[in-house]
Amino acid sequence: MNPPPPPPPQAFLHLLLLFCPSFSNPNLLIPPPCQSLFLTPLKDYDLLLKLKTKANPRGPLGINFQAPQVASNTAEFKNLVSGSSLPGFDPVAQFIRELQATYGDFALFLFDEFGGDVITVVWKPAAFLPTAFKVSTSAFKLPLSGEFPPQVLSSIEALTAAPPASGDTTKKKKSGADVSLVLPNIVEMISTFWLLGKDLVQDVVVQ
Repeated sequence: MNPPPPPPPQAFLHLLLLFCPSFSNPNLLIPPPCQSLFLTPLKDYDLLLKLKTKANPRGPLGINFQAPQVASNTAEFKNLVSGSSLPGFDPVAQFIRELQATYGDFALFLFDEFGGDVITVVWKPAAFLPTAFKVSTSAFKLPLSGEFPPQVLSSIEALTAAPPASGDTTKKKKSGADVSLVLPNIVEMISTFWLLGKDLVQDVVVQ
């Protein structure tokens, strides 16, 4: 049995011309009632960094993107149009790289590169265990006051202490009054998120 002949090239060209408008208008590609199926729920994240529309070059890629209304008598310059930026420069990607480099030990930073308008943050539970104070790792830490029972100190030591060097069998025990414990300072970190992204971030939502 012979296969059917392929459609003529004119048919493909006609379909292409009909389909092209959907790239500039997502409502033609995905109807508004169905767009919510392709949006990620945000209720399970610990922190939301909502981005400014004009500062987010990836915003127009979103299926629910709505271009800002501009008066017809207002002149538009190409470098001021929403989503435009310097060629090869993505301020949102650069901002996320800075967050991951500085706070990657405390949190995960997630972002939809195809039209995302919010950076979601998930705190790492293991990073919020009490640890002994060290000058080298004291940034973004909050001291805990008071004495701690030996059971608490031994548990913290087992979870956070580095393995002993080979041949070193000595172990120095400390009392609750000798140990200074610290926790990550979430308020300080959120404040620095805002300061680092003040030109990109429109709002910070703690959930």
